[in-house]
Amino acid sequence: MSHTTDDVLKVAFQQAYRAFLDKPFTIFANTALFLVAVVVCGVTVVGLVAVPGIVGGYVESMLRAIRGQDQAIGRFLKVEFINGRWRQLLGIWVMQSIGTVFGFMLLVLPGLYLSIVWTFVWIYAVDKKTKVIESFTLSRKLVHADTNFSVVTLVMIFSLIVSIAVAKFRPLAFLWAFLATPYFTLLICSLYEQFLASPTRLISKSSR
Repeated sequence: MSHTTDDVLKVAFQQAYRAFLDKPFTIFANTALFLVAVVVCGVTVVGLVAVPGIVGGYVESMLRAIRGQDQAIGRFLKVEFINGRWRQLLGIWVMQSIGTVFGFMLLVLPGLYLSIVWTFVWIYAVDKKTKVIESFTLSRKLVHADTNFSVVTLVMIFSLIVSIAVAKFRPLAFLWAFLATPYFTLLICSLYEQFLASPTRLISKSSR
């Protein structure tokens, strides 16, 4: 691999920052709608079924932001339901939740490992329109191809920062979520774009 971890993360932070500067109001408005929608839907069983579609729509909107594509406030709330992808996203949500929970029940490391290798599951699902199992497989291959551990480094650093912030300022947890959610999502989307663009990545060959 020709790029170091510092190079990849530097580009990710730069792209995320530029995406924020390009349309800050749209990104923050969509993030506020996203957090409120997830909280409201999480109250009922029927609402929980809609959460994966909302998550997928939000991830897709952040990917569009990284790519400099047009966005619309609130579009993400319905896009995955209109195109019928919400069923696939529901399957992804169920499998990811069960897998991660069992991983952490066994030991912390298996749960942490699954959380990291499944980093790009949602992005693949909304970008490549992959099926449930395929999304997990491609995400795992993409992370394993990251020989400089850029994903691991980013997830660890960001998780540590958010954990400390929430622990010290618990009443401001929703504010931290409001600030951290879009930026972290943009960073992950940037890594996804960089990895797929690299001809030395295994995933760039297997996904064609």
